[in-house]
Amino acid sequence: MIFDTESPELIPGFNKLIQHLKDLETQNKNLKEENERIKFKCERVTRLYEELDQKSDRIFSLLTDEQKKQI
Repeated sequence: MIFDTESPELIPGFNKLIQHLKDLETQNKNLKEENERIKFKCERVTRLYEELDQKSDRIFSLLTDEQKKQI
């Protein structure tokens, strides 16, 4: 077995690998949270767009034929 006196570990680089994995887990958690926020915003924008589209259709149905031709 190799034993490093400066960094006591059985396998050189093992502690760095463990730290890298911990960093990746933290980064993954942050990305998941950001992803959830973005999904929520997208759903909200979609809902608002659909409401706007319905209102636009309603307004368009109230127009006379002459007004519709001008649009």
